[in-house]
Amino acid sequence: MAGAVEVFNQDSWGDRFIAPVGEDTTSSTDAFEYSVFYVMAGDDGTELFLNGLQIDINGDSVIDANDVLNIGDNFVIEGLQEGDELTSNRPVQVDLITGDINSTYELRWYAQVDADEWTNEYITPVAEEVGSTGYWFYNPNDSQITISYEGGNSPNGDFNVAANSSTFIEVDSNGDINLSGDNYSGLRFFTDGTNNGGATPNFYGLAQVDADGGGQIYDWGFPLIPSDQLTSQVLVGLGRGATDDGLPLNNQGEESRSVVWVTPIEDSNIFIDFDGDGTFDYNESVDALDSLRIVDDTGLFSGAEG
Repeated sequence: MAGAVEVFNQDSWGDRFIAPVGEDTTSSTDAFEYSVFYVMAGDDGTELFLNGLQIDINGDSVIDANDVLNIGDNFVIEGLQEGDELTSNRPVQVDLITGDINSTYELRWYAQVDADEWTNEYITPVAEEVGSTGYWFYNPNDSQITISYEGGNSPNGDFNVAANSSTFIEVDSNGDINLSGDNYSGLRFFTDGTNNGGATPNFYGLAQVDADGGGQIYDWGFPLIPSDQLTSQVLVGLGRGATDDGLPLNNQGEESRSVVWVTPIEDSNIFIDFDGDGTFDYNESVDALDSLRIVDDTGLFSGAEG
């Protein structure tokens, strides 16, 4: 079993993280039966607090000066419950690891965004019916919010999320978001004043792929990134993948098992340099919120720049 998470630069680390899901979050695939935070310190003398109480890091049942992490140290917080709040006196990097206990095998990894960086708009390049993409949205506010959505190949709509809790939304022909004409789309989720009494409340979201199956074949996931953290250039440091039989570059089929997904927020030309030699090998015009899935005919994408 294996997984991967983004390794954020230290300027993007934080000191307040809220678990958007936990072991008490009900999922049809038991996706969060195991939920933990992996925490890594960037500075010496880092203290951790869970729901306001300092964590006994060395496990001696006494809170003292020894209960600190030093630079590069990590600590695992087990038994996470939805809405648990982790704080620290110095910036830390946090990953949420979730799994279905005794499954063969369901596991997902999510690099976490500081709760103070949560926003009112997120864009995802992944919305598919092949593996059934689901989304979990957490509302940290003390009142209900309404989240709207739109996509390049989906109807517009909205849904409510109760105060201080999560809601599940699924992309499926029989689900909440029914894609039309194609099995793929990008999506934009946002709050605005129209449905929220003039306010634009912040929220957070995770994607759960293989949300309506057993969670064992297409199971992967990712955090939604605040729209103000998106960029016009991405370097794929390691993109080793696999295809069954040398599929075309803009593969639309199901055989490609490792794909780079791209969605522009406006109509754009996407340029790709597969070997990182400074020369673009491919480009394609992509409409706003459409989903482009990229793989070369070897299944390898290392060092590629887009």
